[in-house]
Amino acid sequence: MSLASKLDSLTPEERTELALRLSSAKRQAASKKSTGLPAVHPDVQNRFEPFPLTDLQQAYLIGRSEGIELGNISCHGYAEVDMEDWDRERFQAAWQRIIDRHEMLRCIVLPEGRQQILSSPRHYEIKVHDFRKLDAAMAAVRSDSIRAGMSHQIHASDQWPLFEFCVSLLDEKISRLHISTDLLIGDGRSFEIVFQELMQLYRRPEASLPPLELSFRDYLQALTSLERTEAFRESREYWMSRVPTLPPSPELPLYKKYLFDNKTGIPATLRARGP
Repeated sequence: MSLASKLDSLTPEERTELALRLSSAKRQAASKKSTGLPAVHPDVQNRFEPFPLTDLQQAYLIGRSEGIELGNISCHGYAEVDMEDWDRERFQAAWQRIIDRHEMLRCIVLPEGRQQILSSPRHYEIKVHDFRKLDAAMAAVRSDSIRAGMSHQIHASDQWPLFEFCVSLLDEKISRLHISTDLLIGDGRSFEIVFQELMQLYRRPEASLPPLELSFRDYLQALTSLERTEAFRESREYWMSRVPTLPPSPELPLYKKYLFDNKTGIPATLRARGP
């Protein structure tokens, strides 16, 4: 049997376990090569203590402020999924397990500009809108209204949760899942992993996922330690010396206005204005 065939025959749990083993092996190999560099260790005792934002998170937070030119827009994702024979109780239980598993789904940004993982936030209840007694046209109007509101949502960064799930029951067979996620707590790949695991637990409630040893906080603590090393200092000095020789940044238009299609929420036309 070829390697590709063996990989195709693995169950989702076996694939996850294999990925974790490979990741662990890479970390160990990298640790041997990078003598003197800080390693990432789980800090369980301080897991729920506040910790700094990354530079990217700070940029997202500033960009969503009303006082910033071209601001008042969050870095945010919205998606819809139509599901057949959706089981509310089973899906709710699966999503709660995912919230309990992934700590950044329980994260908020404090007013002083630090983030904090909540140890035990309240139970999350998925909102359900029942449109089954409406005609198709009216059900579509109601669903479009939910899309319009959630697709441009700005979650309050200091209030949990920084995501929203709701479901529209369209008819006896089809339910539409509306998903709003704030990228302050995870990037695209992170949410891809989250949704893969969610569907795995939804389809197989008895399934168990391998424990997660490290948190995002652990990663940032190691990154802070890295900035105090000689290797980091030398690298910084090198790139600072290169700055005068690097090409300038592109000159972007001062203002862009998007006209969105009311049905899809996708930009239909783009109009640029100068100063």
